[in-house]
Amino acid sequence: MVETIAENAGTALSSLERITKERQKANTDGLTGLFNKRYFLERWESEVQKALENQRPVSIAIFDIDHFKSYNDTFGHVEGEGLLKLVAHPIAGSVRPSDVVARFGGEEFVVILTNTSVEAGCTVAERVRAAVESLKGAEVLRPVTVSGGVASCPHDAVDAKLVLEQADKKLYHAKQSGRNRVSV
Repeated sequence: MVETIAENAGTALSSLERITKERQKANTDGLTGLFNKRYFLERWESEVQKALENQRPVSIAIFDIDHFKSYNDTFGHVEGEGLLKLVAHPIAGSVRPSDVVARFGGEEFVVILTNTSVEAGCTVAERVRAAVESLKGAEVLRPVTVSGGVASCPHDAVDAKLVLEQADKKLYHAKQSGRNRVSV
């Protein structure tokens, strides 16, 4: 009887490990190893709700690699994918472990900054921008920069979708203002 219980426990643990690995795979961008857009959107809704309930700010920073299409056109898609992987590292390395970093789209990345005001979010975004700009090495075939936009709940809006839209508008403002900058 003890042997049967041990076998069943082993099978259950093995199944749990498999489910955990599959869930992690489902939430992760296969190229960069960051969270994916689907996971980000679910988590963003949850973090905004928590922020409102706890009366604490939550900010979001959205980044776009400047002139990425040109990089792809010049060096090819394989090098472009390599650049996405490279850029993911300084973004993830410039934020707290508790923050959520995700690949949002082609060359876009987002960061959820919990318990962070829009001013503090701007400081973090500027740190990310500088870290990407300082990328060097054989893998970087030309200088790389990002533009960013930062918005916050409740500063900009109290609806998760509207805060995200505000961050996106600020990102485009940064791009229109010359790139390689953060707009708040």
